[in-house]
Amino acid sequence: AQNPGHEDAFRFWQKLEQDQILSMLMDGGEVGALAKRFLGIAKVGRRAVLSDPGGARDLVQTYLSAGALESEQALSELSSTYGEWAVPALLGPMADRSDTNHRVLAIKALIRLGDRAVPPLMQALSSDDVTTRSNAASVLGTIGDIRAAASLAWLAKGDDDDVVRQIASESLNRLGNDLDKMGMRTRDASTLALRLASKWVQGDADIVKPYADGQVAWSWQDGGLMGEAILGGLYQLHLAEGTLDQAKALGGGKEILAGLAAVHASMKAEIMAAADVASLQDSDLLAAASDRLPSLEIKLAMAGDARGAALGTLLSHDQAAAAAALISSMGTSKSELAALRGALDSDFQAVSVAAALALGSQGVTGDRLVSVLGEALKSIPDRLVYSIGDTGLSGNAAGWQHLGSSMAAE
Repeated sequence: AQNPGHEDAFRFWQKLEQDQILSMLMDGGEVGALAKRFLGIAKVGRRAVLSDPGGARDLVQTYLSAGALESEQALSELSSTYGEWAVPALLGPMADRSDTNHRVLAIKALIRLGDRAVPPLMQALSSDDVTTRSNAASVLGTIGDIRAAASLAWLAKGDDDDVVRQIASESLNRLGNDLDKMGMRTRDASTLALRLASKWVQGDADIVKPYADGQVAWSWQDGGLMGEAILGGLYQLHLAEGTLDQAKALGGGKEILAGLAAVHASMKAEIMAAADVASLQDSDLLAAASDRLPSLEIKLAMAGDARGAALGTLLSHDQAAAAAALISSMGTSKSELAALRGALDSDFQAVSVAAALALGSQGVTGDRLVSVLGEALKSIPDRLVYSIGDTGLSGNAAGWQHLGSSMAAE
């Protein structure tokens, strides 16, 4: 067999491996283990609205200035036609200290929008305007959606304004019963961020809303809300990333870094899987998501040894595709090597093979590693396989061989 240089040969294997790993997951009937997100939720949602979300502003003005009947009709149209895209147009009136009637009407409209208003209102908590922060926190408490729990906890703990801290604390308390029912009895902001992010990564039905109207990623930029339509499978992961990014910025420790690594690996897996969905091939959303892959790789590279804990978390939640995506970015720290050795025993062949390859590339040997690769060869014919030392696949020489199923079975 030809023996190219170690680095060149293994790089070639890795280039092939991500597609093969995904194929193994699909062929193995393990689509459900991909967090049940990326297939069937690639939802653009309200195409006309997404192309002209600013149209909500005119309707908000009608709602604020018309008589009772016309105002109610405008509010109904805001909710049914624009959904969360109405929130940016309502924030100004909500914070208008010069017009109490406008503030009250805007708050009423936001409450009517319900859980659709929650993600953009969570971002509005970052506003420099005290009235915007306090009223957004109050509305979030009234809506009672636990997705806002960590954001409210941070605000209650660290906002510069006494009134904002008080309102945020009261709103967080309103979520208490629902949080307790889900086993989240803590009110610590970092812990809440981790617990919520874990549920988003797992696709937990308690907080994931797969049929949400817009699948929009919201952010606070230049003093206002910015919305961007995204792949449906990335929606809850974006919420998880935002919650953990906030925790990181406010001093979160290594657990937060591990949580972010798990989220970024999940995003990578979602995008790779979506690329194999025929109906998405010409989608602008897929193209935009694919453009994020390099930045996700950089974030995973910067996660350091937190990747070891992230891998353990993903495997404990049976997130096979995300685990396999993370393994390709793993390093050589003690915690990462331990996590990779543990992954050799995964029930998902894609994960165990990826772990074996990662360990092999770092010169790690062992009977279990070779066994995993040997078993893979029985079901994946005609693949390049890295063999390590004298552990059984290629005599005494480490190198590369082209083996078929019949050879692997011997």
